[in-house]
Amino acid sequence: MNKRLLLFPLFFWFCLFFPNSSVYAQVSAGGIPPSTILSLPEDRNVATIAGPDLQVIQQEDRDNPLPYRYGVNLPVDYTPENSGSWTNLADGSRLWRLTVRIDGALGLSACFDKFYIPAGGKLFLYNLRKSMVIGAFTFANNSKRGFFATELLAGDQLTLEYLQPSGSSKDLQLHLSEIVFAYRGVSFPENQKSVEGSAGACEVNINCPEGKNWQLQKKGIVRISIKKGASSFWCSGSLLNNVKMDHTPYILTADHCGITATPDQLLQWVFYFDFEAPDCTNPLTPPTPKSLTGAVFIAESGNGALTGSDFYLVELTAPIPSSYQVYYNGWDNRNIASHAGVGIHHPEGDIKKISTYSRYLETSIYGSNPSLSFWKVFWDQTVTGHGVTEPGSSGSAIFDTNGRIVGTLTGGESACDSASLNLADYYGKFYWSWDLNGTDSTRRLRDWLDPDSTGAHYIDGLMLSVDEKSGKQNLRIYPNPFHETINIEWPGAGDALCRIQIFNFLGEMVRNEEISIGANSLVSLQFPDLSPGMYMLKVSSGNEVFCIKLIKQ
Repeated sequence: MNKRLLLFPLFFWFCLFFPNSSVYAQVSAGGIPPSTILSLPEDRNVATIAGPDLQVIQQEDRDNPLPYRYGVNLPVDYTPENSGSWTNLADGSRLWRLTVRIDGALGLSACFDKFYIPAGGKLFLYNLRKSMVIGAFTFANNSKRGFFATELLAGDQLTLEYLQPSGSSKDLQLHLSEIVFAYRGVSFPENQKSVEGSAGACEVNINCPEGKNWQLQKKGIVRISIKKGASSFWCSGSLLNNVKMDHTPYILTADHCGITATPDQLLQWVFYFDFEAPDCTNPLTPPTPKSLTGAVFIAESGNGALTGSDFYLVELTAPIPSSYQVYYNGWDNRNIASHAGVGIHHPEGDIKKISTYSRYLETSIYGSNPSLSFWKVFWDQTVTGHGVTEPGSSGSAIFDTNGRIVGTLTGGESACDSASLNLADYYGKFYWSWDLNGTDSTRRLRDWLDPDSTGAHYIDGLMLSVDEKSGKQNLRIYPNPFHETINIEWPGAGDALCRIQIFNFLGEMVRNEEISIGANSLVSLQFPDLSPGMYMLKVSSGNEVFCIKLIKQ
């Protein structure tokens, strides 16, 4: 389908501390629903809701094909006070269950405009077959404004199950205000019709040979469930590093994806990380999601793609669990046309794909937008396929030869049919998004990605934070960045024997040796064979451990 305009290896660093969190699915405390443990009969109190008229929906999609709508948000009014049923359990606790069914749905998700779980309470959600169970959501999932949304559950039926412990206070606040009825763009084994929403056959999975050199960058690409008005859409986005390298969870997507979304709706956006096939082949079942809910608006180009560079920047409201192993992608704000690179995206909400270009990016206008604020790109045939972009790819990143983001997808004409494989796509320039859309901080990236006004023109990506403090605060390592030589100065260390270890950002040790600091407290080390990039240096002596990021130029 042509698209004219898209508007509408696991490891832990040895010297880090991260909070515990679930490795899989939506961030929660995990566990098993009490009804399963106690073998309770199924909840017979099913609320059946009429689904939308799909013929009307499909006509609307033909008239307004972009952005890629995958779901309709159906209003409901369910609380533990007015719906469902309570069961008293033998230990004095109570169990509330509500089951909702909407015939014809490929998947359902729950949206709350009141969400407060008291201490000790646990909320689970699951589908009919319990092939998908999310939760337990607890006190830790509460937000200041009380909004929440869940990831999609397969099929046309979902159950909410809340456990109120014995003696617990009764300040539970749950108001299920909407249910997302997913009718395309989802893939679940429960319903084989879901293949209708998959990406085109020409697309290339990220873990095919084409993605070998982009394994870090892919960890920063997310699929975003965009909630706007009465609809839900798929867009793509990327985590962004900033000059302070402080892991602020900024996500960049397209303005035409976020425009008109209210602050409350942003709190119900769902961000899917690591949604990809484990290898080059399409999996028989979809990947286990890793998701986070909620964001706040930071900045946008304004006017969708009609003017400027079509960018939209948000900040996640919750910290990203270390188990997600994300990568904060680097960027380049110079107006330099890269001669080669890739785009990484989620076409039609499908698993992560990669598209490759090997011709210089061209400066261009796009559609009725008169600004020379876009990169024009043509995609190449590669060993596995001919990756292009599709609806749902909107907002995704295009990378240069240095692995840095230089633009975000607005639209174009490429598609998987033979007549469209070699047509162009257009990305809003990162250069333009930096400070050319306006003078206000809500109209540019500069104020957020370089808050101290260092004048940085580019930075590389960052995977994990590091505690660079130790008991010996006078330990110095310089220069950093370095070319071949680093100096380790440790006044007062005497003749301390130290272990020096250097790791790359795949966790592989590339240097391991013992040295003596010596009476002069200074030692110089040569690293001529290290490739340019970011490394982790660990210096240990007895019980003292010092870790620091190193950058080799």
